[in-house]
Amino acid sequence: MSFSVTLLGATGLIGQHLLTLLLKDSEVSSITCISRRPLDIESDKLTSLVTSLDKLAEHPTAFQSDQLICCLGTTIKTAGSKAAFRQVDYNYVCQAAQLAHQQGATHMQVISAVGADSRSTFFYNKTKGEMEEALKGMGFTGLHIIRPSLLLGERTERRLAEDLSKPFSRALSPLLIGHLKRYQPISGADVAKKMLSICKQPSQGVNVIYPTL
Repeated sequence: MSFSVTLLGATGLIGQHLLTLLLKDSEVSSITCISRRPLDIESDKLTSLVTSLDKLAEHPTAFQSDQLICCLGTTIKTAGSKAAFRQVDYNYVCQAAQLAHQQGATHMQVISAVGADSRSTFFYNKTKGEMEEALKGMGFTGLHIIRPSLLLGERTERRLAEDLSKPFSRALSPLLIGHLKRYQPISGADVAKKMLSICKQPSQGVNVIYPTL
């Protein structure tokens, strides 16, 4: 059965890989990408909306898809402040979810983080956890929360802390087994493959997924 998708964050590490997979998959009937900068790709089944994320509410029809996939995410350093970070990773994500649900989307996938916890004392993890809690109450038939660990791959923006930690994470990865396997680093491409499989066979209810190799 074919399905349509609205994708936010298609220019990011996971989003760009996922968009490529969606375009190639015959079960995907149409894709609407909402991004802050133009995409360097064209397809008959792709509609690209370039807009500021502050203006999502001005484009409700862009959310008229069966599924919403949100790959938005930044860092406090990149955003410039905790408030700006929360605007992207909480406010924009929740607003997109509300618009999609209002327009009839039944399923949603969202990129969170392995340490997401609304009770955390760490601002990043706390914000991610609060975002997850907000989405759980929106009424999607199926909500899939993707919690990857350290992401491997080439980003369009440099994240120094991630770059410095990658060699150590790779070295420790074989030691992370059992419950600790969720903390193994994983490539953005492999996370995208997992997300495509969820698109094709979405589950009902709230599903928390730790993508691992």
